[in-house]
Amino acid sequence: IRIVAVGESTPVYGSDGLYGVSFFETTSSIERRLKENNRHIKQLLVLRRWPNELTIMTVARRAVAQISTDGGVFYLDEEGVILKRTRLAEVDEKEMSAFPDIQFYQRILYDSYQVGDTLPFREIIHSLAILTHMRERESLDVVHIAISSQNVIRCSLRNATITFAADRSVEEQGYVLRQLLKQFRTTGRT
Repeated sequence: IRIVAVGESTPVYGSDGLYGVSFFETTSSIERRLKENNRHIKQLLVLRRWPNELTIMTVARRAVAQISTDGGVFYLDEEGVILKRTRLAEVDEKEMSAFPDIQFYQRILYDSYQVGDTLPFREIIHSLAILTHMRERESLDVVHIAISSQNVIRCSLRNATITFAADRSVEEQGYVLRQLLKQFRTTGRT
């Protein structure tokens, strides 16, 4: 068994149990079994080379934001999967400043969620998609996200705040944002 990580190396739990894998077991069933035990992996692909070699290719999830809870902080990937939990007493200020902070209008219970769980709040998932869009497509540095109600998402940049709606598509709002940025850049306002 050979494990190939795309990007940073990440452990693949349960891969040591594959040494006696049946000749007839499909790669998709192996992938399904490994994905169940490895929520920290975003993408996993198993390739079989006959007669007896398996290659596991992985892409690790990475934290893009943090959200405060009643007892600590969760570090989330762009799909809302909790990658790390930290109790309030153990919070590292340097680590916290590395990620945009999400302020949510509902109380999130620290003890109700574990690493690997996905937060079930539509507004948080939508705000993470907006954050990813703003960073990857528009090269904007978001420092804070405030979700003040079921439909209002405010993204704070270093020198501006942009308001989005949770009930409109990211692509549609991204298009409007792109047009505004283009207009500001041509008039020298950015």
